[in-house]
Amino acid sequence: MNRVSGMVVFVPDPFLALFFRKLYDKNFKDELDGLYVQVNGANKEVVDYIADLYKDCFVIKHYDHSNQGIGFDELYKEINCDVLATFCSDNFIFKKGIVKKFADRIRNG
Repeated sequence: MNRVSGMVVFVPDPFLALFFRKLYDKNFKDELDGLYVQVNGANKEVVDYIADLYKDCFVIKHYDHSNQGIGFDELYKEINCDVLATFCSDNFIFKKGIVKKFADRIRNG
């Protein structure tokens, strides 16, 4: 196995989720074998909207608030890869090759 996966947790903020998705599609989607998404929050309409944005990814959604750590714990058990990248929904990757560069560093020591 030589797989790189990523995981990210969203609260119901559609603007962050949209911008993250735009940058994911443009800059690092092809550098991951899969993206695992957890979205949570009391605003059902926005939670469903964000989950739908990522329907081509593995998605878990909850209609109550939790935090990033709880979301990562929930996603982690679903992932099987060599290198796992944890993304914050409000930290953005503006350049292609960044994820691959750091995944290669981890693989090669």
